[in-house]
Amino acid sequence: MSLFSYADKNADGKLSRAEFSEWLDLMGEGGSAFVTLQVTDSGRNLFNVLDMNSDQQLSAREMNTAWSRIGPLCKDGKGLVQSDLPRTLQIQMAKGQIFAQPVFVFFGGPMPPQPQTKASNAPAWFTKMDRNRDGDVSLKEWLGTEEEFREIDADGDGLISAEEARRYEAKKSKKSEEK
Repeated sequence: MSLFSYADKNADGKLSRAEFSEWLDLMGEGGSAFVTLQVTDSGRNLFNVLDMNSDQQLSAREMNTAWSRIGPLCKDGKGLVQSDLPRTLQIQMAKGQIFAQPVFVFFGGPMPPQPQTKASNAPAWFTKMDRNRDGDVSLKEWLGTEEEFREIDADGDGLISAEEARRYEAKKSKKSEEK
């Protein structure tokens, strides 16, 4: 179909000034309307399996829990080979130019566990002490005594999670209500 046919809205075989003007307006608006799709194949990458929150850094918790994500990928149960790793694709899609954060999609293996969400409802002291913003307070970040740290670190992994901080605060407030 020719451009003339598109511009001739009433299909009478004649292009009026109004039809031509409307067609030019439509072309002007349509020229800036587009969608961008970008796909990047990262291949079979161990780092992407370990980096639970996709922040391009490995936190102490991610390192401490690494085998829980790697173990299930081992097909023979003896060890991990590269072909056991899921393929990682980074997909970005946007109206116009891409400025958004990428979404990682895994193919060829089990989906790694979803990252733990950094709780916005964590106690204020927890948020302030978590200086590296990894969602945990380590003993290096802790400003209290080591005894207090051990009391709050319920699972004894050397890190206080937001959930442990919330449980500690709930226990503390319950004790104060009982008094």
